[in-house]
Amino acid sequence: MEPVTAHHFLLDQWSLHVRELRQVPRFTESDLRRLETSFPSHVILHHAGHEIYQLTIFCPRLYSTGAANTWNDNQLFSRFPGTLEEAQAEVAMALSTRLQTKYTWGITKQPRLPNGFFVFLKRKKQFLKGRRLISNFRAKFAVLMPTAARIIDSMCVQLWPQFFGQLSVPNT
Repeated sequence: MEPVTAHHFLLDQWSLHVRELRQVPRFTESDLRRLETSFPSHVILHHAGHEIYQLTIFCPRLYSTGAANTWNDNQLFSRFPGTLEEAQAEVAMALSTRLQTKYTWGITKQPRLPNGFFVFLKRKKQFLKGRRLISNFRAKFAVLMPTAARIIDSMCVQLWPQFFGQLSVPNT
């Protein structure tokens, strides 16, 4: 009997996946839009933290309370005492002038500050707090930061292959 290679295994699994989708069709976007119209207009349809394949129907008051608790958590965030311009100047000073000159390709010329988009409320916290999604789209170092992260990731995998991915984030 011939040993099963990863390639053959993936081909077999893919064909099983496609057959399953043909037998039990999944929801389409139009199905979800139609479902959405059957709910009262004030409910919030969203997924909870780490439940991306489940649609949760939230009471607006519960969702609003959970989002406010998350964004107003003093252990996570503190209010910046200055103006918008002062905040942008502080972000600009986070990287030395020498590095900003060297890596101009990774620095946005007319940047925005990062902003919070969503809160994915957590079931284990009774939906009273959640995981934040913060967007760095068009932020000052939006191109440079992920590039540096990829380089650091690559270095860690090469230098410590026996440990990388096995430890908690603080230990890494």
